[in-house]
Amino acid sequence: LEITGTSIPSGGFVTSYIDITERKQAEERIRVLALQDALTGLPNRLNLNEQLEQALQRGQTSGNRFAVLFMDLDGFKHVNDSCGHDVGDALLVRVAQKLQDAVRQTDVVARLGGDEFVVLLHDLTGDETVVSLADKIVASVGEPCMLNGLSVQVGASVGIAIYPQHGVTRESLLKAADQAMYVVKTHGKSGYRLSGVAE
Repeated sequence: LEITGTSIPSGGFVTSYIDITERKQAEERIRVLALQDALTGLPNRLNLNEQLEQALQRGQTSGNRFAVLFMDLDGFKHVNDSCGHDVGDALLVRVAQKLQDAVRQTDVVARLGGDEFVVLLHDLTGDETVVSLADKIVASVGEPCMLNGLSVQVGASVGIAIYPQHGVTRESLLKAADQAMYVVKTHGKSGYRLSGVAE
């Protein structure tokens, strides 16, 4: 509750009571929307950047390792062009759900835009954990699904970067994961690759 007082010429005093709860709720809604992808409800690029910075700070103080998985859909443009944007949007929502189902609650799935997604895998115990997750993602995303009465199938190209061996900044980790993903794209698509692994 916000209380304001105003003096008046007759010497009196008028007190106003303004309930600021609604304003605070509106501000919170705006803040959430600014950090959320409108289509999928996932964290957006800005939100991901904040989460990555927090992961880096934890990594620097605790020594904990974490992984960044950069994913791009294979064949999404064809689906969008041939089936329409409604189906394309429904597919992105379905993929977002598949990614969330594949990770732990403590991990982060974000959509950067278009058909690009990033998974932030916290508290990595071994490289086999992230490889197993990448395998699971590629298999899950690659399964055909029915959308608006149409059978749709895409693939997933995933690049993996691990802190600290592949980068110690947000930019370097995202770049390393993106480059590894690009290698997958140029070598047949629908698969995953760890950054720094020989082609």
